[in-house]
Amino acid sequence: MLGLLIFGLILISVLWPRRKIVIIGFCVLFLILGVWRHQIAESRITNNELRKYNDKEQNFTFIGKIIKEPDTRENHIKLVVEIEEKIGKVLVTTGKYSEYNYGDKLKIRGFFKNPFDF
Repeated sequence: MLGLLIFGLILISVLWPRRKIVIIGFCVLFLILGVWRHQIAESRITNNELRKYNDKEQNFTFIGKIIKEPDTRENHIKLVVEIEEKIGKVLVTTGKYSEYNYGDKLKIRGFFKNPFDF
């Protein structure tokens, strides 16, 4: 990946008068930067501490704060809660007639589940 990055920079800097080759150099450069950004985002997901607790039949209790407006659906409410210890964020699904607001501090008890694919 580093080799392609250097190759793209060489195409841009050395062959500046040839516009078509410079455009190819920018394309290579942006492709490498996009791949790098994707790898960073994916590593955050796979290295999340909370992920190891998913789909276990063990109840957990944690304290967190609602960091987004509650999303009211037809049968339930979805809350994005940041755990107090700054371990990560969780999506909490609760009953339809619950009263929660942005910024509320909650003590939540339940189990972690992997989200299903749509």
